[in-house]
This record gives sequence, structure tokens and C-alpha cells, in this order.
Amino acid sequence: MQIGTVDSSRPVLIVDDSPMYRTAAKGMLQRLGYPIQRIDFAQDAKEAKERCRDQNYALVLFDYNLGKKANGYQLIDELQHKQLLSPDCVVIIVTGDGTPEVVRGFMELEPDGYLLKPLNYATLQTRLPQFSAMKRQLTDLLIIYGNKHYETAIKHVDEAMYRDEDVIIKSQLIKAKSLAALGRYDESRNILINLKGSSESANVQLELARITHLQRQYKQALYMASEVKKDPLRSAKAFELCSEIYSAQSQFDEALEEIESAIKISPKRLARHEARVATQLALFDLVSATASLKSLQAEARNSFRDSVHYYLLQASIQIDLAIFDSPSAKESNIAGVARLIEQWRQLYTREQYKGFELLIMSRVFKIKSDFSKSRHYFDSYMQLRNETNNYEPSLFELMELAKAALAMKEQEIYQTAVAQAIKALNQYPNVTAQNGFASYFQQYRTKREQIEVQLKKIKERTKEYVAHHHFDKAAVLLSKALKTNTLDSEACLLMLEVLTRSWPPAWTRTQVSKIAMICKDHLKGSPQSKSQAYFRACETLASQLNMNELKETA
Repeated sequence: MQIGTVDSSRPVLIVDDSPMYRTAAKGMLQRLGYPIQRIDFAQDAKEAKERCRDQNYALVLFDYNLGKKANGYQLIDELQHKQLLSPDCVVIIVTGDGTPEVVRGFMELEPDGYLLKPLNYATLQTRLPQFSAMKRQLTDLLIIYGNKHYETAIKHVDEAMYRDEDVIIKSQLIKAKSLAALGRYDESRNILINLKGSSESANVQLELARITHLQRQYKQALYMASEVKKDPLRSAKAFELCSEIYSAQSQFDEALEEIESAIKISPKRLARHEARVATQLALFDLVSATASLKSLQAEARNSFRDSVHYYLLQASIQIDLAIFDSPSAKESNIAGVARLIEQWRQLYTREQYKGFELLIMSRVFKIKSDFSKSRHYFDSYMQLRNETNNYEPSLFELMELAKAALAMKEQEIYQTAVAQAIKALNQYPNVTAQNGFASYFQQYRTKREQIEVQLKKIKERTKEYVAHHHFDKAAVLLSKALKTNTLDSEACLLMLEVLTRSWPPAWTRTQVSKIAMICKDHLKGSPQSKSQAYFRACETLASQLNMNELKETA
């Protein structure tokens, strides 16, 4: 039995938090001929997901506002991503929220129709057949294509005998996308060119731009995508694609401008926020990336895409700021990490953040010159990995492991983590974000490796000063490295030894005492802390500065 071109042998679902509207919609569907026993209700996203797991719906009517948790956009996004809706299910938005942001967000999910409340029977009677007609005729093709059986989809289109012009155009567009998915770009392009000027012209133009981009014809791809920026419902996708094209060429300033425009037009797509974060990181604008992560976290709230990784990444960037930002901002950045730790402990289970948190703590204590605690947390992480079967760290955890291993001078672990992170980056689904994160990760490693080279030169120069008894100059040189947090254990021991001989006249005893304690704390647990040179330096300084806390016993 077919009613309104929707298969009435399958149930329909009404998703609305208002009992009044659920009842009204039910009455209208009954008047259209739908059996009452095949009309289901869901008052919120949770209930809707449960029903979609159990039923193969032919039609779903979605409201936007669904109470305090996930909204209609987030619900459809999840149902589509998890394939809880059949590809031929007719999706119709029925909402009282007609704001541009909501409309554009919904339309990017490609529903079959959009109706504003209050909905009346006459409107539904007229529009429902219009909305559902195409999907009804393309049912088999949509299911085949939705299951990614691209060769079968191409064959199905070639053998089909469609009569409706719009249906023919849609089927040809699906064929072109199937060819592109198989890497047959030239064949796909030929079909798309023939569809230009059709009812699907904007989608055709975007698909042409995407294929041209994949063929690395960047200038032409940008031109094609830019032509769609004037389309009110697809402009955000056009800006997003332009950002991806610029990102592929490492033109991150331009990529950022494009993705900012896409977010401004339609902010609900979380992949855009992630792309913005990654692009800002590629520009090594860590402050802006942190702010964008906060926006991403806010937008992701109640979405199935919400993730602890956004908080963990923010903490990692906050530590990077403590390293690369001005020394005066170090404490505030470390305090920011502490606040993030409190947040993810409240929002997520320990299993979701345990490993990453250990690495975060290792780097924090390294920055605070507490080598012993830094080593403890790093070793605890490695123990966790060794004791956990099939441990699968995320991309961001692998990047953090590389950072922590580099800080701990664990070269073998560092190299392995870098290789694994690069492999994970190459498989990252968000292409623009992939390019941005890859650039940022490379820059971070380069900057840290440059610091190591600079530190090596500082130590060599210090030893030259010491050899010529220029202890004041040696102390000043090492103090500059200390301010930028670039000293290692060897350099800290050098500083202690230099201070036993002399320090600049402008330095006060209080300043010298503070420097000595920082170096001593940094050396805790290090190989140098077991050397005779270390014990002698501590004993001498304890006497010179009258500080018993500097004393060490062998």
C-alpha cells in the first residue's frame, strides 16, 4: 500500500518534544491514510535513536528544539553517521525555528523537506508527496549507493528507465559521485559537465570543484567552488571546500579566512570548527587555536561528536604556550591546564583520559623543573601501555607522547611516536584538519629540535667561559636559557658548579638562591644527581648561601 508516495508498509516516526504537536502530526498522518499502529513517537533524541535502531522507518518528521539535550540537527547528524536511517527514508524538518542559522544547518544535512510550524493538514497533504516522490523512485539506487556499492550503483543507473527529469538528473549525479569514489575522475567529470544548468547545478558545481581539487588542479578548483558562494544554502560548503583547497597547498592564511566564512554562515558543522583549530595551529597561533577549541566544545555539547580529545588537545596546546610563550605567562598557562584537568574529570570516565593525562602531567612537571615527578608520570604512561592489551592511542595522544618523549630525552620512544602519529594523520578523515595538524606537528618538532641545538651551543660556550674563568659570563648565559625553560640536567649541573665559583655583581643572594633551588629541583632523579660533582656543588652553595635545603647526602 502506497500513500503519498511513501511506503506505508513501513512505520513513520514523529520526533517532537511537544505532546500537542505530536498528537496533531499523528492526526494529519492518519487523515492521509497512515495506519495508527505504524505511527511512532519520540519526545527527545535518546528515544528517537532507540526507535531508529529497532525500526526501518519510511518517513521521519523532526523538530529542532528537543529539550535540554541534543537538538534536531545533532540527532539527524548522528542517525545519518551511524546509518540508523535507511538511505531511502524521507526526512522532513517540521520546526518553529526558522532562523537562518538553523535552516542552513538543517539543509546541509540534505533533508527532503523543510516545513515551518504551525503545520496544517492542507500543507502536509500537498508537500509530503512532493518531498517524498524522488526518494520513492530512487529507493533501490539510494540503498545501493548508501552501502558504498559503487560499481553496482553505476550499473543500476545505466539500466534504469527513469522518466521524471529531476529523477534522471539526481540518478546521474549519484553515478558521477560513484565514479569519483572509484577514482574514475574523468568519467565523473564528463557526466557532471552535462548536468550543469540543471536543477542540481550548485551540487554539480561543487562536485566538479571537488574532483578538480583531487586532481590537484587547485586554481581551477578554487574558481569552480567560488562560483557557489552566492548560493544561500550551499555557500558554507563552498567556503569549506575552498579552505580545503588552500590547506592542501599549505596556504593556511587563506584557508583560515575561508573556513571562518563557512562557520559564520553555518556554524553547526563541527568539522569546520575542527578545521579552524587545525589551521590556526598550522599558523602556530596557539592562543587563537585555544579560543576556537572552546567554541568547538560549546557547539559539540550534547552531540555524539562531543569528545574528551578536544579538552586533551587544548591542554596540550596550553603546555606548548607555556614553552613557547613569554616566561611571564608560564604560570597562567599551567593553571589553565589544571582547570582543564578538572573539567574532563567531571565530564568523562577515567578510561577516556587516563593515558593522555599521564603524559600531560609529565610535561607539566618538566616545565616546573620537577624532573622526578615528570619521570614518574612518563614511566606510568609507558607501564599503562605495556599492561593494556590492544592499547590504541588517538592521534592527539600519539602527538602528546612524541612531545613528552622529546622532553624526557627518550629518543627511541620519540621516533616511534612520531612515525605512528604521522601514520594516524594520513588516515585522519577531516582533510583540512589533517593538513593543519600535520603542519603544526612538524613545526613543533622543528622548534623543539632547534631548542636542543641552541642548548648544545649554550653548554659548549659555557664550558669555554669556565675554562677561561669567566664565571660571571657563564652564569648570565645559563640564566637566559633558564628563563626560556631550555635547560636540561647537564646545564643545571653546570649552573650549580658555576655559582660555586662566582656570580654577576648585579645578582642578589636571593636571586642566586632561587636559581640554585630551581636547578636542584630539576636534577631530582636524574643521572647527574648521583654524581660527586653534584654533591660538591650543593654542599658548597649550601654553605655560601647559608641554605640547608641545598645540602645533599651521598
